[in-house]
Amino acid sequence: MSGKSCDSSGSKLALLLVVIPVAFLFTACSKSGIPAGPTGTLTGKVTYNGAPAPAGSSISLMHDETGQSAVGLIEEGGVYVAKMGGQKSILAGKYHVAVAGPPAAEMSDDDMAAMYEGKADAPTASGFPAKFADVDNNGLTFEVKEGENTYDVDLKD
Repeated sequence: MSGKSCDSSGSKLALLLVVIPVAFLFTACSKSGIPAGPTGTLTGKVTYNGAPAPAGSSISLMHDETGQSAVGLIEEGGVYVAKMGGQKSILAGKYHVAVAGPPAAEMSDDDMAAMYEGKADAPTASGFPAKFADVDNNGLTFEVKEGENTYDVDLKD
């Protein structure tokens, strides 16, 4: 590593782009369920400049109080269903939200090193902007209430 601080936004973004797919796999395979408390369901559609987000993209939500994450794989048409602990119910409460494009098929070793050092964004298969995956700076939040919730995300340049 170059000794660059892990607090840089590039490092956070690189970490998030690695964590989102891992979190999706973990929650999709988890049998532990979700923490106790009021829950709701969350579905919606993600668009980018008016067009559906590319299939294979993901939406990740981090619960403000518990740090628990909910994730949804974005399908054709930009639609998603958020899941927590492999279940369609997620904790009620305020969430910070990130949206990441589908991962690129392959990355060179140099691209991978630059990404982890915060010098470059992770490439995506569709050219979907990585700035929306920056949960600290993209301004996306949503409050899940008990019962059914819909969160349509309209991302713009």
